[in-house]
Amino acid sequence: MKDNSWIDTFWGLTFIEPVVALIIMKAARGEPIPARTWLILSIVCCWGLRLALYIGIRHKVEDFRYQDMRKRWMEGGYCAYVTKAFFYIFMA
Repeated sequence: MKDNSWIDTFWGLTFIEPVVALIIMKAARGEPIPARTWLILSIVCCWGLRLALYIGIRHKVEDFRYQDMRKRWMEGGYCAYVTKAFFYIFMA
């Protein structure tokens, strides 16, 4: 696709995962899940989904920052580009 900025859409959703993991962990241990945890999950879900939707809707072309990174990193070859993109964009 030659477009790394799609990862920005999923960034907001990554905040939901830790809260869901906490709920699953507590449920697996048989511990009660406080109402506060459910409240936090609902608030984080609303915010994360709103952010993902907002960024996803306005995404038309690759962000200029990602284009600049691609141009600089491709000077080292495709393998260097893929490695740097994986660690600097997708893992960070």
